[in-house]
Amino acid sequence: MTYFDLGKKYFSSLGNYRFVVFIWLVCLIYYGLYASHRYVPEAQVYVKSGKSMTMEGIPNLSLMAMGVSQASPDLYLLQSYMQSKDMLMIVEEKLNLRAHYTSDTVDFISRLKPWSSDEDFLAYFRDHLSLDVDAQSGIMFVRAEAYDPQYSVKLTELLILEGEKYINKVGQEIANEEVAFVAKEVDRAEAKLEQSKKDILDFQNNNSTLSPEEESLTQLKVIAELRSEVVQARAELKVSQSFLSDNTMEVASLMAKIDAIEEQINILEASATAEGQGSLGAQNSLFQTLKLRLEFATQVYSTTITALEQTRVEAYRKLKHVVRVQNPTTPDEAAYPRIFYNLMTILIVLSLLYGVFAIVIATIKEQRDG
Repeated sequence: MTYFDLGKKYFSSLGNYRFVVFIWLVCLIYYGLYASHRYVPEAQVYVKSGKSMTMEGIPNLSLMAMGVSQASPDLYLLQSYMQSKDMLMIVEEKLNLRAHYTSDTVDFISRLKPWSSDEDFLAYFRDHLSLDVDAQSGIMFVRAEAYDPQYSVKLTELLILEGEKYINKVGQEIANEEVAFVAKEVDRAEAKLEQSKKDILDFQNNNSTLSPEEESLTQLKVIAELRSEVVQARAELKVSQSFLSDNTMEVASLMAKIDAIEEQINILEASATAEGQGSLGAQNSLFQTLKLRLEFATQVYSTTITALEQTRVEAYRKLKHVVRVQNPTTPDEAAYPRIFYNLMTILIVLSLLYGVFAIVIATIKEQRDG
């Protein structure tokens, strides 16, 4: 009796379970001879920013020890971008990924069908890309599957490189927007400051005075001095009149002096208390307003300059950088398919289904015979 006859006899003795064995043997042949190997290099990255790190390039170990989550929103942003359609289009342009996935060297069951739509292509890409985030360490594990070990490394490397560009671009754009906004406010404050200075100069040129306030104070000082002279002259006049007649030259001279000084006082007081746009009081009021505007514009400009420098420093601290903890390396062996695991799983599942089916058939027969 040949081995074929012995196998046929044993196969027949299995009864209906032989269908389970047949399906399992088909799977064995597929995984053993036909299934394409998939290579999966691993890379590890995290997103670093100035304010989220206590030391250059090293995560905050104290927070890690306390179990505080280190995974930043930027890491999840990077994760979403890596599996986005935009990323797929970049990979397709640079590595011709569709051609790799639809290659004839890949088994028919595993490969992407040539007629697949863009949505199917994206779903296939995501099925062969693993992006796991460790919430405690803040590290993302990047694993990209491919049917060639060298190609899998190129694919993983490209994903990380484009992810770095994206994170840097987003951080730079946000920083530039913040700095540009504050710089615009600085320009506005500077323009107002220059206008305030011009208004002061125009006022001084038009009124031929450096400061109406000082001029007013000087005028009041002169009036006070003149009044003092009047008092002194009146005292001298009284003394002179005590022994001289009013017709004498000395008395007449003192009286003329007093009248002249009082007239000058009246002119100065009238100028100081005059009303109207050209009066000294109006000029002083306008000058005070212009002076306050200049002081306010100077203060605002100084504040915006300080804010601009602070914003630049803060914007630099907000810049993000993708740090590589582990670079992808060429895998020595295929990670998938896991032949033994898959075959044992298939056998167990088929056996369970067969057992359930057998119980159902036996129950139906028993009820029918009864």
